[in-house]
Amino acid sequence: MSKKLKENTVKELSQRYQSMDHCFIVNYRGMNATHINNFRFYLKEGKVKINVIKNSLLRNTLAKKGSSFSQLDTFIDGPIALIYSNEVDGISTAKRLVSWSNKNKLPEIKGGYVEGNMVTVNDIKKLSQLPSREVLLTQIATAFKSPTTRLAVALSDVIGRLARVLNQKASSN
Repeated sequence: MSKKLKENTVKELSQRYQSMDHCFIVNYRGMNATHINNFRFYLKEGKVKINVIKNSLLRNTLAKKGSSFSQLDTFIDGPIALIYSNEVDGISTAKRLVSWSNKNKLPEIKGGYVEGNMVTVNDIKKLSQLPSREVLLTQIATAFKSPTTRLAVALSDVIGRLARVLNQKASSN
């Protein structure tokens, strides 16, 4: 690959990854073309993308992205692919990746980067077990609603008791 072509490729990849806040690196060794295509389709259903990139090009691209992404260099070894999404959050991406990997035993997850932090394979598996963003928001809304509901029930009960006492007092006179 000529130097000019490499520079253009790094520039194009840098633009593609500009808004990326999470990514995972996997080793796809042992996967045949059909398996990789099925994996790609599975990821695409979840709005997740996979790019098989030459290691040196990925290193250069991540170095341009910033020092925090260049730490991924430790995971770049052998035939690797970059899993990422600009449409869904890192947890959804991790869930999709780990789900496929658990069912098919491939690809081998090497590590990644999520919202400013390097993550190991164990971290990625823990992320995949978290509830989705929508479920977490529902839980938060329920937690905020719960004290209000209990307060309303308690106040209603107090007012009801007061009304009964006043009715008894009025009827006894």
